[in-house]
Amino acid sequence: MSSSSVYYQWKSFEEHEDRPEKPRGFGVTEMRGPQYTILSQNMLQDVFETVGQFVDGLKFSGGSHSLMPKSFIKEVIDMAHRHDVYVSTGDWAEHLLHKGPTAFKEYVEECKSMGFDTS
Repeated sequence: MSSSSVYYQWKSFEEHEDRPEKPRGFGVTEMRGPQYTILSQNMLQDVFETVGQFVDGLKFSGGSHSLMPKSFIKEVIDMAHRHDVYVSTGDWAEHLLHKGPTAFKEYVEECKSMGFDTS
């Protein structure tokens, strides 16, 4: 491969080549959502409107969504979906595994009802 190649996780292509259109099977970019600071809806909207064509996923990391009002989370999820961006809860589901199967199942059902794509 030439020195001008860009490498992604499981696919490499030349710098002058464009990534495929969304939804992509490779060259996927996942953006971390709020973790230590809150991202306002305006800030996310700006990201989606300016570089949204390059953002495939939004990940709420570190269980940050567990501290936010459900109405805010739902609005963020809906905004992401309008820009063809999937939304993930990150690794928070692992945190709930030690609380037993009932707690885990309830969590997954709540995530589905709010519109998360993966948990």
